Amino acid sequence: MSTLNVGLLGLGTVGRGVANIIARQTPQLAPLNLKITRAAVRNLTPARQAEHPDIALTTDALSIVNDPNIQIIIEVLGGIDLPFALLQQALKNGKQVITANKDLIATHGRELTALAQQHHVALNYEAAVMGSIPILRTLNTNFAGDQITALAGIANGTSNFILSQMQAGSSYTEALQLAQQKGFAEADPTNDVEA
Repeated sequence: MSTLNVGLLGLGTVGRGVANIIARQTPQLAPLNLKITRAAVRNLTPARQAEHPDIALTTDALSIVNDPNIQIIIEVLGGIDLPFALLQQALKNGKQVITANKDLIATHGRELTALAQQHHVALNYEAAVMGSIPILRTLNTNFAGDQITALAGIANGTSNFILSQMQAGSSYTEALQLAQQKGFAEADPTNDVEA
């Protein structure tokens, strides 16, 4: 079985969580044979590279997007403008794309979806919707013939995690810090926890 090389755009809190999940080769992921070979970081230091000896780190995210040996791009940078430009190029290059970037999808989701369709590649953004609860695929396949007009409830995975931790006795601050440590919440969790 051949390895699928993954380029990770962002190795902050959420990116480290993604890298750890892929490195563990869980039973669900093992058959895919994913390997993060390159990752873009804002600040590259010898200590940071030492934390990830099997991943070539770079500050040049575009070089990852343009790398012909990378089949899948996972974007967890946050922000809008830079990720939008990078994912546009990735899709044009025929890369499969996964993003957890809520702001990006809210702002440019339709454009990126159209570009993915045009280049016959996948744009997967379920990680940006409802805390990765597989709702999008369910709505697109199981309810394709139904007209859904609204969804109600706590639709944010970070908020769900924090509320569950608080119900178990943690303070809000403790629960938020744990969510950040586990990679469920961004370093700046404003969009995760505020209305």
